Amino acid sequence: MDANYGLYPFWDPSTPYARAYWTPGIGIFQYDSAGVGAPFTAAELMDVQYIAGDVAAGMASRYCAAGGDDYSRRAAAWQPWSALGGIGKSEALFQEMQGTDAPAWSRIGLVDGIENAGGMVPRTCVTGGQTLPCWYVDPSRAQGANWWAQDDPSGGRPGSGEAPLPAPFYVVKRDGFEERHFMAIDTGYPVNLSGRRRLGLNARPRDGQPGSGIEWFDSSDLCDTARPELGCTPPPPPPAPKTAPTPHAEPVVPKAPAPVLRGAPVTVDEMLSSLRLSPEGSLGSLRVF
Repeated sequence: MDANYGLYPFWDPSTPYARAYWTPGIGIFQYDSAGVGAPFTAAELMDVQYIAGDVAAGMASRYCAAGGDDYSRRAAAWQPWSALGGIGKSEALFQEMQGTDAPAWSRIGLVDGIENAGGMVPRTCVTGGQTLPCWYVDPSRAQGANWWAQDDPSGGRPGSGEAPLPAPFYVVKRDGFEERHFMAIDTGYPVNLSGRRRLGLNARPRDGQPGSGIEWFDSSDLCDTARPELGCTPPPPPPAPKTAPTPHAEPVVPKAPAPVLRGAPVTVDEMLSSLRLSPEGSLGSLRVF
């Protein structure tokens, strides 16, 4: 059975909130939570600077572990993209990059106007009494090949074979879950909506995979601190720093006044002349040797 029904709010493809759709394949590499994308959030998958290392490592590992000729090994490297002819498409792109009328890889280069996050914007959000990093994803701001973002947003009727174009949403990573928050101000719906998926599990509900699927909520208290129109409650001020108690000053003991010598001053000669030895060679009753 097609389990994509679980990507619609409350697992209902006929929901009036179809644009609060949980897209399972994310970013330029289309990592899907059904496979290699399971450990990552949407924000991580969209940021090529973050995810490209995992993509390259996975390709290299599968290529080196495979047997056969070079074509067979490349096919093994691209196996996660085998659905919808992904291996054949990857081989065609590889041959194009090799080229016959230009040096190999010379057709690869950076394109102006495309950032690592492809149009996703990092923000700071308040939710559940916590201030957390979050990421704002607005498909209309997609950079590069954004033809899909210009499609009819009312599409994706059940059975049409086309998924809905999601409304703008926020991504939060918290407590082992990926959360996506669809705010009424962005969707036009009368309620805020949110869902969460345990990281490492398929976003689609699958038999034999306990915990798979999206847990949906008809509310969200998320607030983007960069958008005044969301009316964020200012976070409480930080507690005042604790001040050390003022040490008690030691009592000041007044110094005793210097002794005052009384009497008339005398010279050293006068003092010595008063000491006279007796004829017996003694000083008073003290005999002098």
